[in-house]
Amino acid sequence: MRNKCFVMLICSGVGLLYGVGTVQAKDCPLHPSPEIDSPNIPIDVCIPAEFPPDKNPIEYFDDYSWRAFVALVWPALRGQRGVPDTAKPVGTTGVPLVFETFKADWEVFQPNGEAPSPWEVFGGVSANPCASAVPAPGFNDFLLASVTKFGNLGEAGFGNLVGSLVAQNKTYVRYLAAFNRTEFDKIMKK
Repeated sequence: MRNKCFVMLICSGVGLLYGVGTVQAKDCPLHPSPEIDSPNIPIDVCIPAEFPPDKNPIEYFDDYSWRAFVALVWPALRGQRGVPDTAKPVGTTGVPLVFETFKADWEVFQPNGEAPSPWEVFGGVSANPCASAVPAPGFNDFLLASVTKFGNLGEAGFGNLVGSLVAQNKTYVRYLAAFNRTEFDKIMKK
């Protein structure tokens, strides 16, 4: 069953690890457009060539971040992992979102060094991380799971995990690490 409420944290700075940076382009608008209507994640931060070098270009980074967020919460194309359905507008309910179709960490890193299933296939060696009788997940399933009982509860800190994060309603905050196709392909080449 799909949960209707979720919290998603996006760190667009992660893109900097893969060579995404800033470029000054002649075709960048002087001010970003407030209308965001594309299901495609922008390739780069677009800063116009005439932008003063002594000014802070934060509005262009904010624009990139919002466009990336909208692309990730766009409805996914039926049966296609990580592909937006351009026939549906952002905000469509009852269908998986692009980020929900990414390959989960438990699907990529398999027990005993087993190879992960291909990009299009949901699940792993044991179909799900709990190795239980739960049916293997499919396209319209959003499975929040880990290979250990508390594997998706720890918070990152300096050095070690610093414990679990508790929400205001006194429940544990759980999270999912997932990979898009580009990241999955890079992992597979290692």
